[in-house]
Amino acid sequence: GLAWIAMEHLPGEPLDTYMESNDLSLAEVLEVIEQVCLSLDEAHAAGIVHRDLKPENIFIDNVNNRRL
Repeated sequence: GLAWIAMEHLPGEPLDTYMESNDLSLAEVLEVIEQVCLSLDEAHAAGIVHRDLKPENIFIDNVNNRRL
């Protein structure tokens, strides 16, 4: 009778941890904001509402050998 939520393993690190050891330029901040907004738009289009949006839940990973 227990409910479970299975989530994928995400490589990289949470934004809050990443920001502790890295200074983000304005361009990087804007890129993160853009990616978060695009992801939320896609989720909302699918009828999903993210109810716990915070830096700990935003992951920074390597994409095409590039951080962010």
